Amino acid sequence: MAKHSERNDKFEFSATLEASQVADYLVRIADGLRRGVVGLAAGERVVRLEPTAMLAFEIEAEGKPEKAAGSIALELSWKPEYASAAEALEITVDPREEGGREPAGTAAHQ
Repeated sequence: MAKHSERNDKFEFSATLEASQVADYLVRIADGLRRGVVGLAAGERVVRLEPTAMLAFEIEAEGKPEKAAGSIALELSWKPEYASAAEALEITVDPREEGGREPAGTAAHQ
């Protein structure tokens, strides 16, 4: 079951926030994924999602250094029939670091 009701619930939120606030939201989403429940609420809008153990994960990133701009778009989706078969993704904090990096999920949380 992907959502708490039979109707198609849709939640959208958009804001300009400090990077640390966005990071906090992403950590909360990650915690919810680990627990199997993600709840989102803003004003009167509320949705409770119950992701399955296997998720489709898409990430798109674009950098425009000449404009000091960029974007990262994340999309997660799930269906009961998703199977396990994915190549590893490495996420670094500073891509200029050449040594000491570990792929996401293998480094100890600090």
